[in-house]
Amino acid sequence: MDKYCLNKKRTAFAGIGMAVLAVLIFSCQGGFGDQTKADQNRPSGFATHSGASATSDADFDTSVNNASAPLRAKNFKPVIADEDSTVYVKKLSAHFMDPDGNSLRYSVKGFSQVHAAVKGNRINIWAEPNWFGTETGKVKACAIDGCASASLRVTFNPVNDAPIALAIYPVVTNEDLSAEISNVSSYFTDPENDPLTFSVEGFSWISAVLSGNTILISA
Repeated sequence: MDKYCLNKKRTAFAGIGMAVLAVLIFSCQGGFGDQTKADQNRPSGFATHSGASATSDADFDTSVNNASAPLRAKNFKPVIADEDSTVYVKKLSAHFMDPDGNSLRYSVKGFSQVHAAVKGNRINIWAEPNWFGTETGKVKACAIDGCASASLRVTFNPVNDAPIALAIYPVVTNEDLSAEISNVSSYFTDPENDPLTFSVEGFSWISAVLSGNTILISA
């Protein structure tokens, strides 16, 4: 090989070497790599979350700061009334407080002989005829985020009801003859089943005498 051809080959190889070196330098500067400038500056050990924003601490505190305060209740004063009467507990809303200002729904439960019905912002309370005694129930108030209960004690005092008289059939007899009404107690009842005593009065020309459980009538 002559000297001229050898010099041309050396020149060609030198040119190829410079081109390869330029490519390597360009790649190291980021021209062909996948790593961004932000990735280059990130400390090692942190994962890259592409396409999603980071969650701040405030996002976790939101549920705590916005949590509803609990509904509060206070017990009712005892309700005392005579039997066979209806009593009212008014202003239910004064016994319950919702710090969030939500509207409340009321209900009553826990009574057996006592009857209680919610009517708007009050409770109507009554019992069966002639029943007396004491019972304790619960008044519940509910909002959209919870409920609270308060105790309600109700007492109906006994009342001495008057005996109930049944009709006595008219007594008919001739003059100078006597008549009688026997089994007088069967014409009267007492709601409390208390023992009864009897007397006869109101006549002017007729004599009516009570003898045991019998009335003797004469003129």
